[in-house]
Amino acid sequence: LSDPYLVQKFEAAGRYVIKVRDTGERGDPHFVYRMTVKKAEPDFELQFMQVTQTLYRERPNKVTVRVRRVDGWDAPVEVWLEEPPAGITAAKHTAEPKNSVYKDCMAIDQIVDGTDIEFETTVAADVYPGAIPLRFRARGTFEGKSVEHTLKVMFYSSNVVAPSDQGDLHAYISDLPPMVIDTPQNFSVVAGKSAKLTLNAQRFDQA
Repeated sequence: LSDPYLVQKFEAAGRYVIKVRDTGERGDPHFVYRMTVKKAEPDFELQFMQVTQTLYRERPNKVTVRVRRVDGWDAPVEVWLEEPPAGITAAKHTAEPKNSVYKDCMAIDQIVDGTDIEFETTVAADVYPGAIPLRFRARGTFEGKSVEHTLKVMFYSSNVVAPSDQGDLHAYISDLPPMVIDTPQNFSVVAGKSAKLTLNAQRFDQA
């Protein structure tokens, strides 16, 4: 998981005690914990929560980026696609200082650590298929201080969120296929016997 953080304003000088515990009660005295205590410096990060992105020519595409606020940042952040490659367009957006909320499979609200922005990205028909870099930038001003950042590509799995070593975001330009066939992850058949294999065919553009 991404590192948790807490901003605390102390009303008076004095001596304070900080305690760390595992809410899942799986901690142990032999475990190693890392803690940083420092003066809060309001800031934000611009993150992409995948390692790849496919954009289809002449089709509506959505690219979702996340503005994650740290150390008490509480101001809007402008986000835009900087110097987009020829034939690719995306309008500028503003992320308000409010976490995004999604419904999970149980229809329960889940709050993410940040604000997700969906960019409606268009790709012209004459853009050559292949991988191209996309450079997103963000800028905000808080308490008189202006901050600007470039998008970070994040590696995400079920139990960890960390910066990827991929570097810049690369989008793969392609044409939407007329049909996609989905297969089961596993299929078993006993020697000498028959078994049914179910496939799912998803068609596009009335194929």
